[in-house]
Amino acid sequence: MFSTVLKEFSGFLDKRFLAMIFAPSLAFWSLLVGLVTMTQGIATSLRLWERQPFAFQLFLIAIFLGWTLFFAYLLASLLTPLTKLFEGYWDDIWLLRWLGENRRNQRRAEFDFLEQERKRLIDRGKSIQQDLGAGSQISTVQHAKLHRELRQVEAERTAAYEKIYYHFPPTSRPEAIIPTRFGNIFKSTELYPDVHYGIDAVLLWPRLYHVLPTNVLESLGDAKSSMDFMLVVCTLSCVHAIAGGLIALIGGLNALVFLAVFAGSLLMCWLAYRGAIEAALSYGQIIRTAFDLHRRDLLASLGLDPPLDFMSERRLWSDINMWLFRGSPEKLS
Repeated sequence: MFSTVLKEFSGFLDKRFLAMIFAPSLAFWSLLVGLVTMTQGIATSLRLWERQPFAFQLFLIAIFLGWTLFFAYLLASLLTPLTKLFEGYWDDIWLLRWLGENRRNQRRAEFDFLEQERKRLIDRGKSIQQDLGAGSQISTVQHAKLHRELRQVEAERTAAYEKIYYHFPPTSRPEAIIPTRFGNIFKSTELYPDVHYGIDAVLLWPRLYHVLPTNVLESLGDAKSSMDFMLVVCTLSCVHAIAGGLIALIGGLNALVFLAVFAGSLLMCWLAYRGAIEAALSYGQIIRTAFDLHRRDLLASLGLDPPLDFMSERRLWSDINMWLFRGSPEKLS
C-alpha cells in the first residue's frame, strides 16, 4: 500500500516543481538544520538522535519533509511577485524606491555609453573602408593592417549592438529602462512585438500562448523552468546568507564557518542571478520568435483575415489592441 500511495503522490507532484522549487527548498532547510546541529556539536547531536525511538525519528523526518513541501508550494505561489521584484518594479516599495532610481540612472548611463560606442564604431568602420578604397595609395602591409582593424571594429560593433538589442529596451524607447539587468531583458522582450508589429504583448501574449505548437510550448516551459529555478536559488541563497550567518554568530561558531556560510551563500546568489539572466535571454528569444512565426495563427483564431501588406498589419493589430482593451470592435468589422 505504501508503494502505491508513493507512486500516486509522485505522479501528483510535477517533475518541474520537484526539480525547480522543492529541491532548492530541501537543500536550504537541510543546510540550516546542519548549521543548528553544528552549534550544538555534531557528536552530541548524533548521540541525541540515536537515542530517539525509530518511530519518532521517522515522525521528525516526515515533519521536516512536510514543512519543506509546504514551504516549496508557498514559494511557488510567490514566483510572480518574486519575478517582478527581480525585474526592478520597486516604485511601490519605499525601502527600494531610492535604490531603484539610482540603479535606473546607472542602466541609462550604460545604455548611453553602449549607444555612443556603437555609433563611434560605425564611424570608425566607414573611415577604414574609405582608407581601403584608396587602393594603390597604401602599402600591402597597411592594407592588411586596415583589414584586421576593420574586422575588430565590426566584431566590437556587433557585440555592442547585441548588448543593446537583448539587454535593453529598443533604442526608440529609452524611457522604458528599469533598474535591473534582468528586468531590462524582459522589457526588451515585452516591447519587441509593439515596435515590430504594433502588438501589445501584455494583451496578446495570453491569447497567442494558446495557439502555439507543442514544440514551442515545450521550449517555453524548459526556458521558464530554468529561469525560475535560478531565481529560486538566488533568493534562497540570499536568505541563507543572512539566516545562516546569524545562526553561526549566535551559535558561537568560529569566524571561518561564518565566512564560509556568508560568503559562499552570496557567491551562490550572484552565480544564480547570472544564470537567471542567461535563462531570461533564452526565454525572451523564444517569445520573440513566437510572435514572429505564429501571430497570423492568432489572427485566424480570432476569425480575422491576414493583412496583405506590412502597414495594413500594423493598423490591424492596433485595432485589435483597442478592441481587446476598450471593447470597440467597429474598426474590425
